[in-house]
Amino acid sequence: PAFANASCNSPLSSGFRIVSKHDGITAKTLRIRPGSIDASNDNLDGSFPDLTGKTLVIAPAGNATQSFRIAHNTPTELVIEAGDLLAYLPPLSGWNMQQLRRRIAEDEGTAREPTEAEIRARQEELKQTFLVCDGAPQGVWNGHFQWSTRNQNFDRNRTEDDIVDEPGRFAISIRAVRHKLSDWDEPFATADVTPRRTRHFRPAPGETVRWENWDMSDPDNPVKRDDGEVVADPHGLVTVPRFVIKNEQWGSRLVLTRAFRP
Repeated sequence: PAFANASCNSPLSSGFRIVSKHDGITAKTLRIRPGSIDASNDNLDGSFPDLTGKTLVIAPAGNATQSFRIAHNTPTELVIEAGDLLAYLPPLSGWNMQQLRRRIAEDEGTAREPTEAEIRARQEELKQTFLVCDGAPQGVWNGHFQWSTRNQNFDRNRTEDDIVDEPGRFAISIRAVRHKLSDWDEPFATADVTPRRTRHFRPAPGETVRWENWDMSDPDNPVKRDDGEVVADPHGLVTVPRFVIKNEQWGSRLVLTRAFRP
């Protein structure tokens, strides 16, 4: 699903941003490929920016646990004030672990858990990318939402939280969760929700679709909290505005039903 106008979004505090790949690191320095980041928002004439005091993040991602303050720089090297770039290993997200398992399965033809050496190699691979920004690299847009899928199943022993994708009906369980880069901590959030890449549920442009919001805070006793109708856009996409998403158990279940069932 796509989310827009989420009430749990928080301002991104970094206005100046450079994302690139380095040519190597030591404990205190990061080497830059000549000419790779000459252009910047602060230096419209193309000269190299002064990055003193800005924040350096190795392997930038939502689960990054550490950042470094830049002491000074040249066009080919960043020097940090404190910390150890060489020793730092970025944490692997669930998605990265899933990709690593998939890579192993494709290479070996069998499913197994990655070894410590394979995890370390993936972490080193991610370390090739770096981010330079103003202040703390905090702020979250749409990062508070999870939805139940095969790889992130809210309850593997039950099917009521699973995605339903049929010609006449679509359903998905979504919940709001806390995020370490945000101070948001509420019992629910609202967002405009648009299911995408559906395989079978494909309304015609202009078609009216009925939606329902089921509170799944207690999976054994779901309660319908709201319902209404929306019209599919020119691409056949359906957006439910200000959909309430709970943060307990399975959260909230969005159910879409077509009046015309192919």
